[in-house]
Amino acid sequence: MEKRLEPKNTKSLEEYNFQKNIDQNFDVKEIFESLLRRKKLLLLTASLVFSLGLVNTIYQRIRNPIFRGTFSLLISDPISNKISDIENNFASALTGQQTIDISTLVEVLKSPSVLSEVASKYNLSPGSLSRTINFTPVVNKSGKAKGVLKITIDSNDPKKLKNLLFDVSNTFINASIMERQKKLVDGISFLSTQEPLLIKEVNIIQNELLNLREKYKFIEPQENFEKTQILRERLAKAKAIYKEDSNLVLSLEEKLGKAFEMDPEVQREYDEITLKLEYALSSIESLTRAKEDFQLSLAQSNIPWKIIGPPLVGSTPIKPSLPLSFVTYLVAGILFGSILALIRDRLDYVFHDEDEVKKLSNIPIIASIPYYSALQGIRENSKNILKIMEDPSSKNKKDKEENIKDKNYESFIIQEAFRNFYTNVRSIDDKKKTNSLLLTSSLPSEGKSLLNIILAKTIADLGLNVLLIDCDLRKPQVHQRLGINNLKGFSDLFYDNKYLWTNALQPVKNYKNWDVITAGTKIIDPIRILSSEKLKILMNDISTEDKYDFVIYDSPPALAFSDSILLSKQVDAVMLAISLNNVSKDIPLKVIERFNSSGIDVMGLVTNQIKYTSFVEESNSSYYKNYSAYYDSDNDEEVDINSDSNLILKMRNFKDKILDFLSKASNWLDK
Repeated sequence: MEKRLEPKNTKSLEEYNFQKNIDQNFDVKEIFESLLRRKKLLLLTASLVFSLGLVNTIYQRIRNPIFRGTFSLLISDPISNKISDIENNFASALTGQQTIDISTLVEVLKSPSVLSEVASKYNLSPGSLSRTINFTPVVNKSGKAKGVLKITIDSNDPKKLKNLLFDVSNTFINASIMERQKKLVDGISFLSTQEPLLIKEVNIIQNELLNLREKYKFIEPQENFEKTQILRERLAKAKAIYKEDSNLVLSLEEKLGKAFEMDPEVQREYDEITLKLEYALSSIESLTRAKEDFQLSLAQSNIPWKIIGPPLVGSTPIKPSLPLSFVTYLVAGILFGSILALIRDRLDYVFHDEDEVKKLSNIPIIASIPYYSALQGIRENSKNILKIMEDPSSKNKKDKEENIKDKNYESFIIQEAFRNFYTNVRSIDDKKKTNSLLLTSSLPSEGKSLLNIILAKTIADLGLNVLLIDCDLRKPQVHQRLGINNLKGFSDLFYDNKYLWTNALQPVKNYKNWDVITAGTKIIDPIRILSSEKLKILMNDISTEDKYDFVIYDSPPALAFSDSILLSKQVDAVMLAISLNNVSKDIPLKVIERFNSSGIDVMGLVTNQIKYTSFVEESNSSYYKNYSAYYDSDNDEEVDINSDSNLILKMRNFKDKILDFLSKASNWLDK
């Protein structure tokens, strides 16, 4: 009866991890679903951030409002008379307009050399004062006004701010005056040093001209030219009257060639000297005029900069801004809430619905069991599940009528879910009278034993014969849930040859067609009997007896132990229960991989909504601790607790209350 099926209906672990990474990186729909799933956390966080931010803004606006003061400064004259500058080279060079570098000017005005006096007056450091001053060029419809600066200062004291504005504006004006006066003084000093040099140069040129005149016996070249013209006219008249060899003609020619003829080289030298002399005299004249202008400007004390916008302090605080804070904190709240919701959802790496389980593999979901409030906490109190199923309101006698109706409706829904479950498994093998199946889970606390019991009950209610065998020899649950004894059972069949499986049958109260074989005597090493040849014979005998329509085996969780795999080789169908909002996503995949590697094909998945959300999220590496807590716990725990001191009991109760409160809060946020 051992089955060896090739794994064909599940993705490989590597394939799933690769697809998971792609989905996490690119699946916008998944992000939206995560935000929608954590909408309460998102809205609560966004509301909290927005409310705190708004309250802080209002508080700061009342207790510490920031006012803004401003004034405008004209740093260049847009209407300037440059005629004198053009006519006077010295004045143009020393006072000519240059392109204003706003960035450099701002750094100069914010420097300690300018602000130190004002800063000390208000008990501020120059650095802290400079950080409160902002410079912005004025922009209008015509464009940027490069010659105008708008200066703003922020402060929480309007009166102090107004005085500070006046002092800073006066400081800037005084700085411009001092800079202008410094330029004028420097210009006068420079001109004073240049004047003697120009006078000396004029004297040298005049001496050169004098020497040239003495050497060539002339005063002005024009006089020689006029005399030469007269002699030429006399010579022309004499030649018209007298012969050329006459004494008069010869005498005039001799005077014209010797006495008054000037050499061209001498004429060129004379022209150069006179040009240099004219330039030197012009320079002295310009220098003198520029010096007089500078002295006049220095005496007049003209202000180079002007305050065109008087210092004013706004009556309404500019900070904190209510509209800006409203938008900022709203966006920040939504952003922070979204980030927190996504982090919470990523840390809560569990299946939340059937769609997420479908993405796990190609294995079909054969049943989806909804949340059933009547079973909440049943694991801790070990109550009889049949009594709870028959009367869901018996758990709390104080339930109101509406709650009783809700629980009856839940009971109806859970009954229909298990009938659909049966419908999907009833035709496992049509050729066989008895169908055997095993329903297990990956981890403890996923509700597999309850699922097996309720499935057996559903089959019995439909009039079919069913046998439920508890093969969880590590921590059996079936006998407690059904209220029957566990003196002897499944484990005893392997040690007592006279004890047959038919002797181990126990009927369920009020059910003639439902028998149970409990786990039996607790043994140390269940693997020994589950891997024995006798197990194969026993399970084959039960299946071939044709007494039952269905045989359901309850086994330990399949992740950490091999019990389920050993049993699965002898049954007709294997199903894996996955608890929603409880088990980490990759753990069921690991279990499926284990089954596949052993040649077992998982027939289908059963989703079980055991709770809405989970408060404590265990990492993948810590799930073995669950097994330790699951299997190490014993009925002797009550004795140990009763033996503890009152202080320890109080501490435990206090811890339980806190964890319960946090769990409820987390569950509310995750709903």
